[in-house]
Amino acid sequence: MELVSSGDIVYTTEIIPLPEIIPDVSSASFDA
Repeated sequence: MELVSSGDIVYTTEIIPLPEIIPDVSSASFDA
C-alpha cells in the first residue's frame, strides 16, 4: 500500500479506489 499526498488530500492506492474523493487520479491509476 502506497500513501499518496495530493495537497490536502491524502489517500491510499489500494485495490479499491476512492472516486468520491478524487476521481481523476483513481481513474488514471486504474487505466495506467
